[in-house]
Amino acid sequence: MLQPDRQADEHYRYSADSSGKMRVELALGTPKKSIVFVYTGSVWRYLVTSGADPAVPARAPQMGLNSRLAELSYGKWLEVARGNAIPMDTRRAARHGFSETAQAVQQVSWQEIVDHCDPVDIVQTQAASPRGGSQQPMLELTSRPSAEDVPIGPVRVRVWFDPAKGYCPSHLQVFEAASDEERTAWDYVIAHAVDWSDIATVDGVTLPLTARVKDYQKFAMPQANDRLGLEKAYEYSIRTFTFSNVAVNAPLDDSCFIIDPPPGTNVIDDVAGEAYIVGSMGEQLHKTALRERAQRSDDVAWISGKNVAIIVCAVAVVTTCLLVVCARLWRVRWRSR
Repeated sequence: MLQPDRQADEHYRYSADSSGKMRVELALGTPKKSIVFVYTGSVWRYLVTSGADPAVPARAPQMGLNSRLAELSYGKWLEVARGNAIPMDTRRAARHGFSETAQAVQQVSWQEIVDHCDPVDIVQTQAASPRGGSQQPMLELTSRPSAEDVPIGPVRVRVWFDPAKGYCPSHLQVFEAASDEERTAWDYVIAHAVDWSDIATVDGVTLPLTARVKDYQKFAMPQANDRLGLEKAYEYSIRTFTFSNVAVNAPLDDSCFIIDPPPGTNVIDDVAGEAYIVGSMGEQLHKTALRERAQRSDDVAWISGKNVAIIVCAVAVVTTCLLVVCARLWRVRWRSR
C-alpha cells in the first residue's frame, strides 16, 4: 500500500495486490470532491462524489464502468513510479500483444515485457547512467510488434540498477520508433524517462520513495522538399511522485476492490451498454441503453442543426427580398429624375 503526495493540496492512497487489482483514492480540494478508481482485473470502476462544502453546489455522485480507461490521468503510472513496470499507452500495448491488464492500466510489468521479448533482443551490459556518474549494470530490452508493417514500431527499454542499493532500479528510458513522412528512414527517440531516488528498505524490500517521471512529445520539422523530416523528441512534462506510509505485503480485504455506489448515483456502464440511477435499495432505476441515449443525443443534434439551417435559409430569403425592393426603389427614383 502506497500513499504518494504529488502536490501539497493533492494526495491519494494507492493499493495493489499480486493479481493485478488496484485501487486509487484521490481527494481533490477536500472536502469538495473525491474520486475512487478500482481495477478489478478486467473492468475499471470509478466513483466521483462531492463533499459537504457549502460553497460548492451539491451534485449527484457519478459512477462509470469501463473495460479500459482511455486516459487515467489521476494516479497514472503508479506501478512505474514505484519501479515495478514501464509506461505504455493502450494502443501501443495492444499492437505489441501485451495482456488485457497491461492495456487497461497502460503499464507493462517487468515480468511481462521480459517474457514477451525475444532473447536476442535482451542485452545486459555496463553503462553510465543518464545523469552521469559511474557505470552501472544496464538492461536493454526491445519489444517488437507482431507485424513489421504496422505503423507502431518496436519499443526499446533501458533500465539501470544501483548495486549499492540492492540493485534497485535507478533510471529508466523508454524509446519509441520515429520515422519521416515517407517512412523511408526511422530511428529510436525517447518517449518517457524515470529517475528514482530516496531508496529505502521496507519490511526487507528495497524500493524508491521518490520518482521523477518525464514525458516527451515527438515533432517533425519541414525539410527543403516541403516534406516532414525524421521526428525528434522534446520534453514537455515532469511529474514527481513522493511515497510515504509504505506497507509491503499488508493484508488487503476483498472489499478494497469493490465500490458500492450510494443511492442516487448516476451510473454509466460502458461494459453492459446501459445507464441507470441507483435506488434506495440498490436497485437500478430508469435504466436505458447507451445506444438509445446516444440516439436521442443525435436526434437533438440533428434537430438543432435543422433549426439552424432553417434560420439561415430564412435570413437569406429576407435579405434577398430587401435587396430586390431597394433596387426597385432606386430605379424608380433614378427614372423620376
